Amino acid sequence: MVTPLPVWLVFYSNAKFPKAHLKLLVGNKRSLNMLIRTFIVISTVIVALTVPFFGHLMALVGSLLNVMALMLLPCICYLKIFGTTRCSRVEVALIVMIIVLGSLVAASGTYSSLQKIIHEF
Repeated sequence: MVTPLPVWLVFYSNAKFPKAHLKLLVGNKRSLNMLIRTFIVISTVIVALTVPFFGHLMALVGSLLNVMALMLLPCICYLKIFGTTRCSRVEVALIVMIIVLGSLVAASGTYSSLQKIIHEF
């Protein structure tokens, strides 16, 4: 979201056709990977230095995506795979409690991050 060009370069380096062209510029795959990683780090540092509320922006992204990836999606996938009929009632109750708690954490984190961004802006 913040650095689309470096992300594009990572995907670009994994494609089969462009590697032949990039090998002409760089000797081997290891040096190409180091070049791309260095570019990603440098571009991220530039964005972090130019955006005045970068920390708040990262808190917003973290509160939205980390809670989804670490708390909500595993529980939802577990219920989707095994179904509620194969799980015990205690297990389903705990999973529902984790989903509700994760949703509350995501909502409160998103709200506080948006408040801080609006206050900074």
